[in-house]
Amino acid sequence: MLALSGLCFYAYAADSGVPVEWVRINAKGFSFLAPTAMKAEDVKGTDSHVGRYTSSQMRIEFDYGRYSSNLDGFKGRPDYQETITEIGGKKAKVAAFSKIKNVSTENLRQDWVYLGGTGAYFGNVRKGSKLSVVVHCKNDEDLDAAKKIIYSIEFDDK
Repeated sequence: MLALSGLCFYAYAADSGVPVEWVRINAKGFSFLAPTAMKAEDVKGTDSHVGRYTSSQMRIEFDYGRYSSNLDGFKGRPDYQETITEIGGKKAKVAAFSKIKNVSTENLRQDWVYLGGTGAYFGNVRKGSKLSVVVHCKNDEDLDAAKKIIYSIEFDDK
């Protein structure tokens, strides 16, 4: 996995490493920090609370419910790394992965799932509910920002 020092166009807050321009996005039960360029998209879930925020460089997707993805679908990706840690006071599996090699430029333009990124899976948030949050990045330079988004997750009911 590529580890970078950060995005050069943001001024970093001294204590957290998160750019001071970022905003906290409240997402019904949890929240996370994200660049101000992220715009909400209208998505509907069948049995859970889902959301998507997109900019020209990255996409944040989340699924909060009984059947959220445990991120195992990324295990075959190049440079896949997984760790168990605590985020926002809850146990989380964090997965980092690179973009799929040999994918056409057209597919990369049309579908974010081919891109690299970082995700977190919380297997027990509250009363059987699970949460998965995945940040896909168009450029490897944005992987550090994706990690900062994931580690900024906070829950309303710690």
